[in-house]
Amino acid sequence: MHSVMEIEEKIRQRYRQPKGVEQFGIEPVPPELKTVRWHDIFAIIFGFALNPGSMLVGGMAVVSGLSFWGAIGAITFGILLATIAYTITATVGVDYGLPGQVSMRMVYGLRGAKWVPSFLRTIASTYWFAYQTVAGSLAVVAILDRWTGTPHSLVAVSVTFAVLQAIVAIIGYDSLKHLSRIALPFKILILSFVLFLLGTHSDPDFSPESVFQYAGKPEAGWLLFVTWMNVVAAGSLTMVTDSADFCRYTRSRSDMWWGTLIISVLGIVLSAIPDVASGYTTYVGILGNVFSPIAGVLIADYLFVKQARIDLVALFEPNGPYWYWKGINPVAVIWTALGFLAYMFVLPAEWIRVAVTLVATGAGYWATMQLLSPRFPELARASHPGEQREAIEDLDWQLALR
Repeated sequence: MHSVMEIEEKIRQRYRQPKGVEQFGIEPVPPELKTVRWHDIFAIIFGFALNPGSMLVGGMAVVSGLSFWGAIGAITFGILLATIAYTITATVGVDYGLPGQVSMRMVYGLRGAKWVPSFLRTIASTYWFAYQTVAGSLAVVAILDRWTGTPHSLVAVSVTFAVLQAIVAIIGYDSLKHLSRIALPFKILILSFVLFLLGTHSDPDFSPESVFQYAGKPEAGWLLFVTWMNVVAAGSLTMVTDSADFCRYTRSRSDMWWGTLIISVLGIVLSAIPDVASGYTTYVGILGNVFSPIAGVLIADYLFVKQARIDLVALFEPNGPYWYWKGINPVAVIWTALGFLAYMFVLPAEWIRVAVTLVATGAGYWATMQLLSPRFPELARASHPGEQREAIEDLDWQLALR
C-alpha cells in the first residue's frame, strides 16, 4: 500500500517531471484523488463547448439554407448522438481512473492503440489547438483594433494565447478545473451581454421574432438537415477517445453523468444560435468520419465483449490478454477501416451515416469476435470480462513501470 504522495513522487522521479504539475499520465488515478464533482465537470466541458471554432456551427447551417429551427434540430440531434457515445466511454475514466487512450489498448492492443486511435487523436488535437487559437485571436484583434484605433498583430496575439494554453496543459487537470470554475461566470455574463446587444439591435432582422421566424431557403430539405446532423455528430465524436480523461478524477458515475448531460443541453442551445457559432472544416469532418467506427468498435468491445470490466494489469502487460497478435487486434483495425470506407463511399448521403456507421461497425466487430474467439486463443484471452489479479490501490504507479 502506498500513499498518494509516495505514488506521485515515484512517478515524478521516474519521468523527471517538475513538481506542481499533474504527475499521473498513463497511470490509473488513485481513489483518494477522485474528488471532482459534477459541477466541476460541467464547468470544464462548458469551457470546451464555448470556443471560437465551434460557435458558428448554427450560423453556417442557417447560411447554407436551413431555417432557424431546422438548424437547432440538426445540431441538437447531432450532438445527442455524440453524447451517447461520449458518456459511455467516459465511464472508463470514472470507474478505473484511466485516460481514454490507455483504455483503447483493451480493444486495439497495446501497440495498435498507439497507431490507430492515438495517432488520429493526436492529429485532431493538434489541428483543433491551432484552429481554436487563431479563431479566438481574430476576434480579440478585431476588438482591440476597434477600441484603440490602431492595428494589432494577429501572430503576436495567437502566439500569446497558445503559450497560455500550453501552460495550462502542462500543469494539468487541476489547473483546468480551477480555471474553469473562474471562467464559467464570466462566460455566462459575456454571452448574456452579447445576446442582449443582438436582440436590441436597431436592425429589425436581429430581433428575436425575426430570427425565430426565419424559414430558410426554399430548396432546403431532409438532405441538408441530415448533412448538418452528420457533420456535427462526426466532429463531436473526435472527442470520444478523450472523454475518460475529463472524468478520471470524478468521484462517482452520478457526478460524471450530471455534469456531462447538463453541459450537453446547454452546449446544444448555445451552438445552435446562428449569431454566435462557428463551423467545422472539411478536415475535421473527415477525422470525425474515422471516429464514428472507432466509437462503434470501442463501445461494442467495452459494453458487450468485456461487459464494462477491464483487466488493469493487462493494459500494461506485454504478452498479456490485450496483446492479441504482436500488440495489435486486427479485428478492431479491420472493422475501423471498413466503417470509415462505408461512411465515405457506400452509405447514402440521405442516411444518418454517423449512427449507422457506429451501430453497424460495432455489431460487425462484436459478431466477428464471437465467431473467431473460440478458434484463436489470442482473441479468446481478451473476449471476456476482465478480472483484477492484484489490488488496484497497489497498481497505480507500478503498472507503467512494468
